Amino acid sequence: MACTGRTVKAFRCSEIPSYWSLISRRLRAESASLPFADQNPVGFSMDEFDAQLDALEQELRQNIASPPADLPAFLDDWLRRLRGIPFSVLPNRRVGLLIDVASQYYLHGQRIFNAVEPIALAAMLAEQQGEQALLRRALSVQGLSLRRRETHRMRCAHSSGRSTSPRTWATHMERPRHG
Repeated sequence: MACTGRTVKAFRCSEIPSYWSLISRRLRAESASLPFADQNPVGFSMDEFDAQLDALEQELRQNIASPPADLPAFLDDWLRRLRGIPFSVLPNRRVGLLIDVASQYYLHGQRIFNAVEPIALAAMLAEQQGEQALLRRALSVQGLSLRRRETHRMRCAHSSGRSTSPRTWATHMERPRHG
C-alpha cells in the first residue's frame, strides 16, 4: 500500500515511527504513568527511602534464608511495599532485589505467574540503567519463569487429553471421522 500523504492516527505516512521506537515510547509512558514511579510523597527524603529499601532488603534476605510457611504470600506483600519506593532510589539495588524475588517464586514453584511482573520490571530497569550484567541475570530468570509457565500449560493440556503440539493437531485433523 503506497503512502498518499494522508494522516493516519496523528502520524503522516512519511513520519510513521519504527516499531521499536513505538515500543520504547509505550514503555516510557507506562513507567511514567505507574502510581509509584518516581514520585516523592511530601515529607519523605531520599535518606528515608534508602532506609526503607535497606529494611526491605534485610527482611527479604532473612525470609529467603529461613522461608516462612507461606512464602508466596510474603513475597506478594513484600512487592507491594517495594512499590511505595520511587524508581529513582538505588535502581541497581532494586533490580537485584526484583531478580531475587522472581527467583524465589520460581524456586518455590507456587504462584509462578507472580514472577512475571517483577522480572519484567527488573529487565526494563536494568536496560534503562545500562547494566548489562543485571540485564543478563534478569533475562535468564525471565526465560526460566516463562519456560516453567509454558511447561505448566502443556502439562495441563496433556492431562486433560488435549495436545498442544502442532504435529499432533495436524495428525488429528487428517484422520477420518467415524460416526
